[in-house]
Parts: sequence; C-alpha cells; structure tokens
Amino acid sequence: MRPSSSFLQFFNGGVGKSLFLLVLGVQLVSCENDQAEIKRVTNVSKEPIEHIKGLEILYSDSGLVRVKVNSPELKKMVFPEPITEMPSGIHIQFYDESRNVTSELKAK
Repeated sequence: MRPSSSFLQFFNGGVGKSLFLLVLGVQLVSCENDQAEIKRVTNVSKEPIEHIKGLEILYSDSGLVRVKVNSPELKKMVFPEPITEMPSGIHIQFYDESRNVTSELKAK
C-alpha cells in the first residue's frame, strides 16, 4: 500500500521533519540514569556471602561416613574471585568402613 500524497507532502515539508526531530529529541533527552541507582545495582560487595560458625560437614559413601570436617568458622566470598576461608583453622578426620579414624589433618 502506497502512502497518500498528502502524507508525503506533510513529511517532505518542514513541519513533518521538525515534528519527527522533536519527538526523537524528547525521547533521547527523557532517558535518565540515576548514578546512585547504577552504583547500587552494579556494586559487588567484598563481604562474605556465607558466614558459618561451628561448622561440621560429614561426607559419606554408600551410607558410611568417610570424612568429617570441623571448623570454628567458615567464610565464602565471591569478589574479587570465589574463595572459601576458614580463618580459625580446620580439622578433618578420615574414617574406614568401621568408622575408625584412619588419618587426620589439622590446620590453623
């Protein structure tokens, strides 16, 4: 379908172009970025995303406990890279099928 000649005359004239530029200008100027909102959304916290006190983890295989991990404190961070810290130390015990301790690992 071909546009009517009156529409083309209106747009080819100064009024149509001015109106088009006015609408385009208003849309471009109306976009506003609140700097505080941008900072809030893009700010990555350096604080831990997880903070656990009195940690005890049991790892099992076929229903038998194989490893026991204890730590007074665990912190997980994601910035600047994913890190898991146990600043108060860690104690790991490894078990056999009869749940006898076969070895231990301690770190402070």
